[in-house]
Amino acid sequence: GNVTFRVGERVDAAGGGDGHGGAAPELYDHVGIRYKGSKGSLEFCFTNATGNEGSNPWNKRLCKKLSIKISFDKYNDEGRFHDMKKIQLHGMMNDNSLMRECLAYGLYRRMGVHVPRCAHAKVFINGEYSGLYVAVE
Repeated sequence: GNVTFRVGERVDAAGGGDGHGGAAPELYDHVGIRYKGSKGSLEFCFTNATGNEGSNPWNKRLCKKLSIKISFDKYNDEGRFHDMKKIQLHGMMNDNSLMRECLAYGLYRRMGVHVPRCAHAKVFINGEYSGLYVAVE
């Protein structure tokens, strides 16, 4: 698949971007994309062999916006995003502010704790808008 995302856009309290502060969108072709839970506890979110999504009534809520792991080196050993082979895109399903994770990482960093860097990212997968995620190294 391919993924396009704009990393670093400033986000206001309502979750909307202000259109400033972000780098130009970058398109990455031939990357490995894996949704969180696709091989585990959220497997029911994915279409089964018969093409059905399953009968779990929680599908709509739990499967609304799953976190994504992108492997830039899946098909090209030299594939990187700012020197990283992989990046996590957290869906923030239970965070209405869409800001808690990056705020917490920033607080921990100021206290001297080693934490991953993060930034907000507008994500498009195969040309379709997927939503606002937190990109975590």
